[in-house]
Amino acid sequence: MFINENSINVVTVTYGDRWGHLKQIIERLHLFPEVNSIIIIDNASSYSVQDKVKEEFNHSQKVTVITSSTNLGSSGGFKRGIEEALEKDGELIWLLDDDNLPNENAIKGFTNAQKALGDSEKYILCSYREDWKELRRNGGQKLKENTFFQFDLISKMPGKDKAKKQKQASVSKNLLKCDYAPYGGLLFPKSILKDVGLPNDDYYLYVDDTDFTYRMTKLGYEIFCVVDSTITDLESSWFRNKKEPMFFSFFRANSTYRGLMNIRNRVYFETTSNKTNSFMYFLNMWVYLVHVFLFYMPKNKGGLQRYFSILKAIRLGKKGILGNEIR
Repeated sequence: MFINENSINVVTVTYGDRWGHLKQIIERLHLFPEVNSIIIIDNASSYSVQDKVKEEFNHSQKVTVITSSTNLGSSGGFKRGIEEALEKDGELIWLLDDDNLPNENAIKGFTNAQKALGDSEKYILCSYREDWKELRRNGGQKLKENTFFQFDLISKMPGKDKAKKQKQASVSKNLLKCDYAPYGGLLFPKSILKDVGLPNDDYYLYVDDTDFTYRMTKLGYEIFCVVDSTITDLESSWFRNKKEPMFFSFFRANSTYRGLMNIRNRVYFETTSNKTNSFMYFLNMWVYLVHVFLFYMPKNKGGLQRYFSILKAIRLGKKGILGNEIR
């Protein structure tokens, strides 16, 4: 993987009415000579992305807009965008969410990382966010087997946490090794797709990026989050607006759709890709669900209804029933 002029094809997916974010990202990407093309998947936006691009960037030959009459979700959108990028010149693909604003150091950080990694070819890079302080403290991100939403009962036992907690081995303080990463900021060579495959569009929303990147790890690729390559999220995730556990936020969100999709898809991913001991996995799951019941769930009819919807989403995930609907 070598970055040079016109070597990077950027893929982003947009929906709704998010032109304010998208415009900033397109403007910033035009400052990078390394960017060969900017591929925008219009997931049934409420306005014409194509018209806006023509109006604001009619001088540019780099921007391609692919319009879908239906929302393909993040998985379907990025899958379609990657397919388009494979038809473009340039050896690399850089995925960005439509609110991921690359800072001016983003690509320079990648080139510095390449120098540090030397001749190794089996690596993937990912941009860093300033609010990923825990990732930096831990020296990276490891996916421990048989955990439920990263909950591990054994590590919570007295004397076990400090003894078992280890940092990920990293090449340097600026390269944080991760077992998986989000789409937003992910840079990889096209050549790996023949081994890794494309995003699984059955996920529709949530965890599809975890699945896609963990496949890379299982095939022997190393993913490094590059601290010197930063992007700014112009909009926070629905459960990260406040620093609180996702399951806690679920009971207080106006809509349960996103939360249930996340839960269902995470369970499917864990049971198909990260479960090696059924007893330990389901023990972790049920201990955590008891915790959710006792400490997160409001003790009223509405809270109980949402708790049962969590259990239903878990059953769907275990059965592998995915897609864009969840009830």
